[in-house]
Amino acid sequence: MTRPRGFTLLEVLLALAIVSAVLLTAHMVLLSTLSASDRLRAVGEPVASAHSLQWLLREDLRGVPAAELAEETFHGAPAEERARGADLLTFVTVSDPRQHRTGSGLWQVAYKVRPNAEDARRLDLFRSQVPWRREPLEEKAYEPVFRGLGSFEAEFFTGVEWTQTWPAGSGTPTAVRIRLEPPTAEDREPQTYELVVWIPAGGVPTGGGGVQ
Repeated sequence: MTRPRGFTLLEVLLALAIVSAVLLTAHMVLLSTLSASDRLRAVGEPVASAHSLQWLLREDLRGVPAAELAEETFHGAPAEERARGADLLTFVTVSDPRQHRTGSGLWQVAYKVRPNAEDARRLDLFRSQVPWRREPLEEKAYEPVFRGLGSFEAEFFTGVEWTQTWPAGSGTPTAVRIRLEPPTAEDREPQTYELVVWIPAGGVPTGGGGVQ
């Protein structure tokens, strides 16, 4: 009787080498896929969030009511006040975009920026929305709407020129221009988004109320 022939050491080593090569290739492909996914997420999500933030700002500002009602309530703080924690932007609006409704009441909306907890060079944007009352509010409740912004600036159009502040009691601006810089991947140049909202209550010409 003859013994059944087994695998030689050379055959076993060759098989192990082939399996190792296949596993290494699969591991490299997996790592490459995960890395690409992370990069797409790092670039894509902030862009999507920036568009969502633009939509929120647009809907808030387009709901500013008649100028005589908003005369004492529209306020754009100067840079030195914002640095001390003051609201960047405060106004009354009839729009409630988070609930997808308009005209259900008057809301006082305020936006402010604070340094990001993880990177002091970045900014977190917060928003407050409470039912509007003529008497001063005791305290506003803010919730974050965007974290890690590179910059967030607002300007106001008088009908003649753009200004960086809007004192309370000055009526309603004709338009508000907002520039924001969302976070970007380290190997990409920062990108600035610009939103211009014409406010119907500010006396925008016929055909306004849109965004450029």
